[in-house]
Amino acid sequence: MDEASRKRPLVTVLITAYNEAAYIEDAVQSVLDQTYSNLEAVVINDGSTDGTGDGLRRRFEDERLSVFNRGRNGRVFSLNYGLEVANGTFVAVLDADDRCMPRRIEKQVDYLLADEEAGVVGSYYQRKDDIRGEQYVR
Repeated sequence: MDEASRKRPLVTVLITAYNEAAYIEDAVQSVLDQTYSNLEAVVINDGSTDGTGDGLRRRFEDERLSVFNRGRNGRVFSLNYGLEVANGTFVAVLDADDRCMPRRIEKQVDYLLADEEAGVVGSYYQRKDDIRGEQYVR
């Protein structure tokens, strides 16, 4: 195995963000804190006007993080761009205002590797909305 293959992450966690400055750091931190570490976090800043993405690389100083700033808004375009720049074999999508539970990627990778017929996995979620006073698990 050559050096490039050894450095290639198995998983890309793709985060698109438009005006999510209040949430993006927590989302990125939840990816970088995963129990599964052979991953990269790719943030596509989707034309934000609120400073989303500013200083993320300096804040985290983690070689697994890449930030791309696009000058226009459009989530589908940004997701497609993220797929172009992703290095992982598997791609996980995380909304910029969401957080990953610590073992999310580990569990999903284990499942995908154990069942070669599986092509897509999902997960439950916990919702906490302080504005609406909602909290539940799905």
